[in-house]
Amino acid sequence: MHIRFLSIAVSALALAACATGPDYAPKAIPPSAAAPFVMAQSSPLVSDAQPESNWWRLYDDPVLDGLVRDALASNTDIRVAIARLAKARGSLREERGAREPQIGASGSGQYGRLPGPSIPGEKRTDVQVDVGLNVAYEVDLF
Repeated sequence: MHIRFLSIAVSALALAACATGPDYAPKAIPPSAAAPFVMAQSSPLVSDAQPESNWWRLYDDPVLDGLVRDALASNTDIRVAIARLAKARGSLREERGAREPQIGASGSGQYGRLPGPSIPGEKRTDVQVDVGLNVAYEVDLF
């Protein structure tokens, strides 16, 4: 009950904090901020030229250079690259699934008549129902 009351109170306070008073007037936007942001066409940042074929070298990062070098050496064909990507994604899904709780359910039923009545005219039947639910979660401490 306390959690419910607390969540209602927090929600009400959050909504009240977003409200504005009747005398609210928005601040005027300065003319420099309201102007359209158009970059001069003569700027070196605007160009129709294609980027260099080794554009990643602009970052001057040896780790990135090594990763790109490995990728270019290992993926000579786009179909091979797509197949390797699909394999990596499958492995990732498998590993993520192993970290989730494992849930299983089972059930069985059995019905039978027992031989020979114990009381004349009585049919002896046996009904057995088994239902099981298994939940497993492996905690990774290290």
